[in-house]
Amino acid sequence: SDAGPPLCTRAGGYATIETVVGDLFGMLVADCRISRFFTTLTTARQGHLYDCLVKQVAVLTGCPGIKYDVDNAGVDCRDMVTSHKGVQAAKRTGGSGHQLPPVEKAADRP
Repeated sequence: SDAGPPLCTRAGGYATIETVVGDLFGMLVADCRISRFFTTLTTARQGHLYDCLVKQVAVLTGCPGIKYDVDNAGVDCRDMVTSHKGVQAAKRTGGSGHQLPPVEKAADRP
């Protein structure tokens, strides 16, 4: 059966993906539970992260002609395992060495 056009196309194309990722990035930076992972980055590193995240979401949603390879400046995008290396320990302790309580999941909320 024909699945029709890819999600990227149905959602409005690459420009829509850029907007959605921009909104997501803004939420990540504003979220006090995780913002330290983003606000401590230089402006150039934030731009790199944004570019690579846009490309990653674009590829995952089937945007035609997009590859998850390099950012807009030609710097390699990293895979998720490499990008998040060391995050688990920092997330558990908040960088303080003290265990933090678990974060409430949206599915757990009333």
